[in-house]
Amino acid sequence: MMPSNSPRAPGTSILAILGALLLPTSLSWAQTTPAEHLDPIAAPQSATRDDTVHTRLRFIDEYAGVRQLWDQTEKRQTLMVARMRELLDPRDAKRQVDQNRSLVARLLERVADNGELTVLGGKVIQKAERHLKRLESGSHGNINADERKRLIANWRLELEQTTKVVETMRAARVGLVEQLHFFQEREDFIAEVSLLQRADEMRRIVIAWTRELDVAVQRMQEFRKNFPTTPAT
Repeated sequence: MMPSNSPRAPGTSILAILGALLLPTSLSWAQTTPAEHLDPIAAPQSATRDDTVHTRLRFIDEYAGVRQLWDQTEKRQTLMVARMRELLDPRDAKRQVDQNRSLVARLLERVADNGELTVLGGKVIQKAERHLKRLESGSHGNINADERKRLIANWRLELEQTTKVVETMRAARVGLVEQLHFFQEREDFIAEVSLLQRADEMRRIVIAWTRELDVAVQRMQEFRKNFPTTPAT
C-alpha cells in the first residue's frame, strides 16, 4: 500500500473526511432544488388546493347551467300549459268550428258565378280589349306606324294569354265550389275531425312535457354527482 501524501490529523476518521468532501455538493443541490423536492408534503398540499378551487368553480358553472335549465323549462311549460287549456276548453273548440264554417262561406261567396274572382277576371280581359281597340283606331298619342304595329301585335298576344289564364281560373273556381259545397254539407263530420285534431295535439303536448321532464331529471342527476355532502355526525 502506498503511503498518503498528506498526513491525517490524529483522531480524524475516514467518514469525517468523506463528509467534508461531499458537503459542498450537498449544499449546492439544496440551494438549486425547488422547495417541493425538499419538502415532500408541500407539493400534495398545493395540488389539493388547486383541485379544490377547480372543483368549486366547476360546481358553480354546473349550478348556473341547472338554473338556466329551470328557467327555460318553466317558460316552455307555461306555453304548453296555456295551449293545453285552450284545447280543453269546449268554447274554444266551438269557436274553431264556427271559424271553419265562416271561412267556407266566405270562400264560396268569393268564387261564386258572380263572385269577386269572376268579376275581376272579366275586368282584366275588358281592359286589355279596350287598350287594343284604341291602338288599332290610331288614337294613341304620337306613335308612328311601325311602333303602333309592334304594340298592336304585343297587345293581341297579351289579350290572348290573359283570356286563357282567366278561363283556367274560372275552371279552378268551379272545382273549388264543388269541394266547398261538400265540406259545407258534411259540416258535422268536419267538426268531429277538428276535435280529433285537437286531441292529437294534446297528446303531442304530453309527449313534449315528458321529454322536458326527462331532460331536467338527467341534468339535475348529473349535477348532484358533484354536490357537496355533509359528513354524518
